[in-house]
Amino acid sequence: MLSKKRLGASWLKLMLVVLFLSPLIGTGMAGASDNQMLAAASNYVKANSVAGLTFDLKLLKQVNDYALFEVKPNGKWAGQLDTVRVIVQKINGQWVGQNMGSSFPDEGQIVPELFK
Repeated sequence: MLSKKRLGASWLKLMLVVLFLSPLIGTGMAGASDNQMLAAASNYVKANSVAGLTFDLKLLKQVNDYALFEVKPNGKWAGQLDTVRVIVQKINGQWVGQNMGSSFPDEGQIVPELFK
């Protein structure tokens, strides 16, 4: 049988491990949603731009079921094409690309917080 002192030390170690890992567990769950948003943005850009375009995506802001990404061409396209933005929306649990460009007057009225 463990003494109270050893049991207390074991309990303390367990609590420290839980406290250390809990932010990582939350990040893993959020990471799946982030990956789905990123995939939707990437697929939308690929489907609506020049063939063979290589680019970097950066999440600028997420508001509820909308996310705004920056699309920055790279490789041979760097300096030849402008940086644009792409909007993705969560519809029925799935992230879907909605629009790409440099100005979004319609979306600005629907989700103004996305552009502030």
